[in-house]
Amino acid sequence: MPAEGPRGAKLTPKWLTIVGIGEDGLAGLGDEAKQRIAEAEIIFGGKRHLALVASFAKGEARAWPVPF
Repeated sequence: MPAEGPRGAKLTPKWLTIVGIGEDGLAGLGDEAKQRIAEAEIIFGGKRHLALVASFAKGEARAWPVPF
């Protein structure tokens, strides 16, 4: 059951994280971003980006269609 927020509003658990990978690749990602990728159930991204995280991502990889 969702938790209650201010004035009794129902809070939905966080389910989406967006991580951008720039030209510097994994070197530009902080530890939290890498952890979120590693723990994700499903990872969407370009083929190049999915290849960058393949060594530590455990979730299902889904490539964005081209053209987007």
